[in-house]
Amino acid sequence: MEQLLLQRMGKPLVMFFITFLAGKYVTGSVGDGFLLALLPLGLGVIGVMQSIGYYVTAFSVLVAVGFGLMPIPVKSDVRMAFTGMESSVAAGVDDTADAGTAKPGPAH
Repeated sequence: MEQLLLQRMGKPLVMFFITFLAGKYVTGSVGDGFLLALLPLGLGVIGVMQSIGYYVTAFSVLVAVGFGLMPIPVKSDVRMAFTGMESSVAAGVDDTADAGTAKPGPAH
């Protein structure tokens, strides 16, 4: 029984750690790397659509390798753009949350 559990959890855990490290390297955030790595882990543990988990892991490693080969100025520009995108998405979410509390304008 223990051997079966180890066999079932072995590949998903390895995929989780690889995807986590690649995601953390690219985004610079532990939370983003963790969220990205949950997809291969969840699909592997359930045993459904494991190939998608393999694709996510392989794609994240390829992106991390490509990101590592970038020159430093380009890398800093990409990180700045990613941070700006995150803040604009967060601001958009805040705006839509406040949209329900806004007072209606005059009727035309």
